[in-house]
Amino acid sequence: MKKCDCKGYKSCLCNKELTIFKDLTEEEFNKLATGMTCFHFNKGEYICYEGEKLSKLFLISKGSVKTSKLTKGGKEQIMHIFSVGDYFGETSLFNNEGGILFNAIALNDVIVCAVDKDKVDSVLEENPRIAIIVLKSLTNRLKDTEEFAHKLVTNDVRVRIAYMLKEFKRKYGKIENGEIFIDLPINREDMANYCGITRETMSRKLSIFEHEGLIEIRGNKSLIIKDIERLNKIIS
Repeated sequence: MKKCDCKGYKSCLCNKELTIFKDLTEEEFNKLATGMTCFHFNKGEYICYEGEKLSKLFLISKGSVKTSKLTKGGKEQIMHIFSVGDYFGETSLFNNEGGILFNAIALNDVIVCAVDKDKVDSVLEENPRIAIIVLKSLTNRLKDTEEFAHKLVTNDVRVRIAYMLKEFKRKYGKIENGEIFIDLPINREDMANYCGITRETMSRKLSIFEHEGLIEIRGNKSLIIKDIERLNKIIS
């Protein structure tokens, strides 16, 4: 990790149009962003560690980040994949003990802008409207997390994988020639960890999805969703 050589958050992509603060006025955002510091991480570097006493909100300006926890058996369980404009670390803002609840790891070349809890607290206290906006965003995040947890505990591996693909479609999907093209944000190993299965099972199930006409695999880094309606039926 090193401090980004940019000239602060305004020269990064991490601006109010891309973040949790997108509904703030320019003046409101500037009050909060004044205390931001930007950091650069190389692929594989840890941005923060589970249990670390760190009270910051992180905003992703460049690249992708995975958050994960270790199971009792020592296996990595991926919780979220975040990309430009996403944020993480929000739980530490409202946790007096200030402990991070996960590991956050750079998946590629990453720049994050961090704002301290004290700065967030002071701005929220002075601006109730900002507090309401942030609360709404956090509520939506909690809803997504609960849905993810519900899908994860199902014994049906097909449901887990279909849900993962649906999430990738929502965040990374692009329409090309009438089909949904996805640049995969993670490799097969991480996809398996995301769904709580082995890499071999992930590869086998993706091949079955392709055979069934649900997807078309394009190497290791991309795929096409051929039948989104059938994919949604698997989830429901």
